Amino acid sequence: MKNKILLISMAIGLLLSHSTIFAFADEEPLIKDAKNIIQVEENIGNIVEPQMITTSALSFSRQSDSLGTGTLQVISSTVPSSIKATIRLQVAEKDSNTYKNASVSAVTATVTNKRTLTKSFSFKVTTSKKYRVKATVIETVKGNTLTYNYYKKLS
Repeated sequence: MKNKILLISMAIGLLLSHSTIFAFADEEPLIKDAKNIIQVEENIGNIVEPQMITTSALSFSRQSDSLGTGTLQVISSTVPSSIKATIRLQVAEKDSNTYKNASVSAVTATVTNKRTLTKSFSFKVTTSKKYRVKATVIETVKGNTLTYNYYKKLS
């Protein structure tokens, strides 16, 4: 008896769930593609701004036997509350590819409410070692942060 009641309950539940599915089958899907996603977001007043650095350029070149100079430029896809960059000189022995932070101060730059950060820098170098720079960029939008690392060998 209990098995029959259970079986009947399951059958009724199955029928109800199928009728619900069929009732919505004729409706158009709410979101079909990226164009419709934007339209839906506009309709509900919640525009999503993608957060990311879309363009980056890092240069580092030898100006003399004792000086390397370069420039970092990053451009965000939106106007972040801040972009902060830290540029560190890294050094390796001539016969090694293992770079370590050099014992010199890092160069830093910060912009607020701007899409672009540009920073020029220079470091003292020698001809007896290999050098590169590591640029760490932190982008903050509405409290969310993304971190990017860029590397450029001295050329």
